[in-house]
Amino acid sequence: MKRLFLIAIVMSIIAVFGTAAAAATYLGVATEPTHPEVGAHLQLPQGAGITVRYVDPQGPAADALKPNDVLFKIDEQILVDPRQLAILVRSHKAEDEVRLTLYRRGEMIEKRIALGERDMEQPGPMPQKPPRAWPPAGQQGMFDNLQREMEERWEQFQSSFGAIDEMIEDLNSRMGGQPVAPNANVQKHSSVSISSIQNGMRFNYSSNNGDQHLEVVDAEGNKIFDGPINTEEQIEQVPPEAAEFLDSIDVDIDYEPEQEVELIPSDAI
Repeated sequence: MKRLFLIAIVMSIIAVFGTAAAAATYLGVATEPTHPEVGAHLQLPQGAGITVRYVDPQGPAADALKPNDVLFKIDEQILVDPRQLAILVRSHKAEDEVRLTLYRRGEMIEKRIALGERDMEQPGPMPQKPPRAWPPAGQQGMFDNLQREMEERWEQFQSSFGAIDEMIEDLNSRMGGQPVAPNANVQKHSSVSISSIQNGMRFNYSSNNGDQHLEVVDAEGNKIFDGPINTEEQIEQVPPEAAEFLDSIDVDIDYEPEQEVELIPSDAI
């Protein structure tokens, strides 16, 4: 019986902690409530209108909507809250067309948009500490042992969450304080700086996300080279005295920096 009870606990934990990606109808915007002064200026009914904060450049609304657009209606439904928009969008199917009435620079316009589809993570709720069990008569000892074991496991789960939080904080600090959004594609960056003095000459090398640069200063303090060294043609312009230094640091030729990946807000719908 004890073993069956523990299996039930484990299965419950898996159900609570599990996440699954599910396809959802997607418009490709993140919105926020419209400031009352903006609504009054546009003469909207009190509380009506939501403001576009972000437009996914690869989403269905990329060519139709812009940041700071004030959405007034979707079809005939007046919009009052971002969550309402999410519900209305997801009540449609992918490829359904919706009509958005919006204000841009004070002018009311209409846009028709064919909805798309995107995998959205569906996280389970944070677990709650299990209540103390009240055993049947005559089984107090066995349930006391189970209770202690459950509390120990609970402490282990709490410790695991603390370690995850520390990892996220450490990652955020390494990225200069930029928060990491769930399910976001994060572009890796690297920065390297090397200085060396050889035969009386000073070499200052730097690389920022693959964009390489070299500065060469002679013994008298004169700068005899200062420029990029990303291609063979550019390296041919480098003074011969710098060849040994460049060989020692293994310069990466013809490197093409990757394009920045824009983070999609977690509340985009």
